Amino acid sequence: MPLPHFFTTTYMNAFRYVAMAVIAALCVACAPSPAPSPSQTQPSTSLDSPLTSPVPTPRPLPTQDPTLGSIKGSLFGGAGAARFAARDVVLFLGNIVQGPDGKEGIVSLDRITAPRADVNADGTFTFVNVPPGRYGLTAEVDTLSLLLNKPADGTEFIITVEAGKQTDLGELVYPDLPPLK
Repeated sequence: MPLPHFFTTTYMNAFRYVAMAVIAALCVACAPSPAPSPSQTQPSTSLDSPLTSPVPTPRPLPTQDPTLGSIKGSLFGGAGAARFAARDVVLFLGNIVQGPDGKEGIVSLDRITAPRADVNADGTFTFVNVPPGRYGLTAEVDTLSLLLNKPADGTEFIITVEAGKQTDLGELVYPDLPPLK
């Protein structure tokens, strides 16, 4: 049964209004923005160039709480001439969990609450304000999460953090660490 003429006309008019509103919104969204006035622009320096990007500024470390501990070290991949600083890797400390047999060896990691450290361009990292306890060290490399063992012998790497003390892990070199971008 065909629809009455006024019914189709009403819906067609409504469709036209909606289509015009969508087109108007797209035109506004795609319109070029006006050039900023000289008072809105930053002064140019000799280092500014359209071909260079700004160097990221490292995040400042928070003040160390004396009731908590800290961990420092450096992380490298490769070996010999192929050695590289593992920059831009994110490290987490996972809680050591005892298995049903009472042995430690399982690491529980919650990326939201776990202590975190970013590896700097020179390979160094620092965890600050870490609650006292025993932790496993994990590395986020691209889409991989790696539980790191002791680099020298591949055994479990359990880090003990004490209040008011800094644990120095020294240089951690993993020849099999995947190459980074």
